[in-house]
Amino acid sequence: MKSMKKAGLLCMSLALVFILSGCTLNKTAITSEDFSEEARAAGFSVHDVTHQMGGDTVTSLVAIDNARGFQIEFHVVPTQAQASAAFAENRTNLDNIGSGTTVSTNGNNWARFAITSGGAYGFVSYIDNTFIYVRAPQEHRAVIREFVESLGY
Repeated sequence: MKSMKKAGLLCMSLALVFILSGCTLNKTAITSEDFSEEARAAGFSVHDVTHQMGGDTVTSLVAIDNARGFQIEFHVVPTQAQASAAFAENRTNLDNIGSGTTVSTNGNNWARFAITSGGAYGFVSYIDNTFIYVRAPQEHRAVIREFVESLGY
């Protein structure tokens, strides 16, 4: 009886840790309209740069913080496989910042990676067929994290 209670308590504890850590198996992607609206509300200027992208890109937006001098990219591609591949490529690019503090989490239809190293901060995340990418000076990490987390990325 005691072992069953311990097992039950362990399962409940693990479930609570999982929930509190923000880990979910599936997430819902935002639309380009949602990104644009949220970015403008946060003080960014938003530009459609889809015409500059090659391949199968459906939509590409850039949210620019002119005062701080960084930008956050948001892309919509036709498939989750393409977003996952873009995530992997951008993660490799961010790994080239150097050794530093990294955070990586993932679920069924999403993944995110962040790195802080050598005065730089990088973040890439995908959900379904969308992905976000940013590389900026480290001092803007808190602003970037707050914004991307408000989007669910």
